[in-house]
Amino acid sequence: MIFMKRSNLLLVFVLIIQSITLLAQDTTCVDLLPVEIRAERSFTPSKVSLSRSHFLSSPASFDDPSRLLMKYPGFSVSNDQNNAIIYDGLPSHYSTWSLYGAQIANPNHLSNAGTVNDKISRSAGGVNIFSGQVIGGLDYHTGIDGPAHGIGGVADMSLRSPYQNSITANLSLIGLEAGIDRVFDEGNSSLLANYRYSTVGLLGQMGVDFGGDKITYQDVLAEYKTKWRDQEIIVTCAYGKSSNNFERQLLQSDSSATFKEIQDIELYAQNIATALSISGFNHRLTLAYSSRDENRESRYMWDDESEFTSSQLTENILSLYGYKTWETDKIDYKISLNANQYSYDIFDVNSRYFDSILNDFSKFIFFDNAFLELRPRVTLGWNINENQILSIGSSAFIQSYNNNAYLLPFISYTGKINSYNTSLIIQNDRQSVSPELLGMSGFDGVTSFGNSSMNSINSWAFKLDVNKSKYGFMLFCNLLFDTPFSPTSGISGLSELGQLPIQPLGSIEDAITFGSKVYAGFDINSYKIYVNYTFMENLLDYDFNHSIPLDFTTMFNFKLDKSMTLSDEKSLRVTTSFHFRNGYQRMLINEDESRLIHQTIYGQYDFSRLNNYHRIDLRISYIKKGKWKNVFSLDIQNVMNRQNDAYYYFDPLKDEIVLQKQLGLIPILSWRVII
Repeated sequence: MIFMKRSNLLLVFVLIIQSITLLAQDTTCVDLLPVEIRAERSFTPSKVSLSRSHFLSSPASFDDPSRLLMKYPGFSVSNDQNNAIIYDGLPSHYSTWSLYGAQIANPNHLSNAGTVNDKISRSAGGVNIFSGQVIGGLDYHTGIDGPAHGIGGVADMSLRSPYQNSITANLSLIGLEAGIDRVFDEGNSSLLANYRYSTVGLLGQMGVDFGGDKITYQDVLAEYKTKWRDQEIIVTCAYGKSSNNFERQLLQSDSSATFKEIQDIELYAQNIATALSISGFNHRLTLAYSSRDENRESRYMWDDESEFTSSQLTENILSLYGYKTWETDKIDYKISLNANQYSYDIFDVNSRYFDSILNDFSKFIFFDNAFLELRPRVTLGWNINENQILSIGSSAFIQSYNNNAYLLPFISYTGKINSYNTSLIIQNDRQSVSPELLGMSGFDGVTSFGNSSMNSINSWAFKLDVNKSKYGFMLFCNLLFDTPFSPTSGISGLSELGQLPIQPLGSIEDAITFGSKVYAGFDINSYKIYVNYTFMENLLDYDFNHSIPLDFTTMFNFKLDKSMTLSDEKSLRVTTSFHFRNGYQRMLINEDESRLIHQTIYGQYDFSRLNNYHRIDLRISYIKKGKWKNVFSLDIQNVMNRQNDAYYYFDPLKDEIVLQKQLGLIPILSWRVII
């Protein structure tokens, strides 16, 4: 799906329509689609909460709830092909993933999707291994009330709870799925299991050409829940496996060839995530282990010289998250702990054979021992009156890699001022420098280099939110200290550090991002309408004469939702959305260095932007009642097939700079049935 050409999309669309027509004959169903929570009530300054209904009804979800975040103020993604989360101008690798509060490794298939040089990324990918058919909710924490292991935010996932015995099946362009729901012990225990195989992988095996890419992914998930006394015990296991291979299409001498078409590319990856979570009405304790292994290799012939590139990543995370609360008439107490042990093995090499002499352009990192990060937190909530709460407290940040230890205070106020709901948050936080940067060494073709041990990134966040039930505005500011930048200085340079090949650091500087957001949600007759607008800016070293543009500085969203009851047995829901942002920050390309190592190497900014980005998405869901539970949906990303700009890159074979476009129109017709 990620790399399809539009001509192949139409073929896939027809095949799926034919498949659904055959499978759906003589079936009946009952109402399945739940009512969506009002969008304007699903986010606060500290958290965005997506329920299952959001990604069953919102357009362009691709069964991936994180893609829906771009409908909310302050969120966007760098490329249509992946689910990288950019929040308030902070790059995607400043965000982390968790399961019931405990951190897990990047839970995505095809992490190279949409990246320059087609390389592995830190926190994003094309498809989440946790299918939208099994996720019950996603809370994106940006404040002090959730797990804390990312200053950009934490995407915390939870799975849905089975409520009856059933067999489920889902057919769409994303994947072919089958699952079971089982309820035991008079509803006190349940089992959820689901298996998915990529539709494009199956169609590729049947001979459908997706531009030369052979993309496959599959995942299996099981979760068992039970109640023991007053405790809920959850055991979750997930496994994903993916590959994206490309066979050489043309020879170097072919005048129409691109650099990719003369390569043999292999990408293999697997993901594991397991968790044990125990919770009650005032506490939770989650222990999780996760790992990610990725290997991308490319081989090609260049002027009769054999060349080889390889990027390898092994990541392991053992994570503990827990909290407990106590309530009194005036003061609420909460203690929590995040404890994470990390280990990494990362290697990136670009090798050439010249007259039997091997020349390596290598960058690598290794840890002799895993390093530990602890984040204890204490919070006191003072109930001033029934409408006002003042919370104060502090976290601690302790890291064994370079023996950092810091206290991180915070304060928040929520209440009503002249009938307006008001929230104010001032928060200090820290995050480890991207692990692949610590202790990195290598040879860039000219000199040896290495990054010395660095301090953790220090962040102060300020957020003010004032709202009534249907509209509101927010002001925000992020102060960043000891921040590593790539050789291209500026906030946007942070984004380049989120993927391999590993870049040597250009500098460690202070920066600030700040901006405002306005939002509104209201009903007109039977239509639900939601709009929001975000403006952001940044300064380097807090110097108004040294402002380097963010990836995006202006974003606008519009969403229209309409539900219709056609009869007692039939209903229809139509949702459309519009997303606008200004063009991606343009960077100059160092052509000489890019030509030397056959990879795109960016230089300085030229202070211009690509063309403005905008797209319209549409989702139509048809629900029919009967013996079986069925929902038919048509989900279309980019209805107008607008060719938005993605980025410029250097093609060594063409020896020129080329503009890469975003994805065009993608229709996904799906059928979900519960027996």
